[in-house]
Amino acid sequence: PFSPKELILRAKAILKRNRVTPGSTTFTHGPFHFDKDNLCFSLNQELLSLSLIEFKLLLYLCQRPGQPQDRNELLKVIWGYSDEIHSRTLDTHMKRLRKKLGKEGSFIETIRGIGYRVRQPE
Repeated sequence: PFSPKELILRAKAILKRNRVTPGSTTFTHGPFHFDKDNLCFSLNQELLSLSLIEFKLLLYLCQRPGQPQDRNELLKVIWGYSDEIHSRTLDTHMKRLRKKLGKEGSFIETIRGIGYRVRQPE
């Protein structure tokens, strides 16, 4: 004999003991540091204000250092565009992002006819 309340409490205790802690929600690439939970970005340990799109775009590129990212793929992943679109949206955001990053904006390279990539940190 047992009470349903006791069964529930024991089940919760077991689940609590076996809870898996989530992985790291921070990411660092050279001078760039991302806090994915709080959507915070810091450059050389100084907080920098980025729009959500700029944050997603830079994080996406930094997670694939040295790999050219196709313009259409970036438009699909970041903006959700489904077809090939000839839009200057990406270029405008890259220009603003580079300006905000100052001299570190040179980490973002334009690959003519393809898209963009972020250099490997030295």
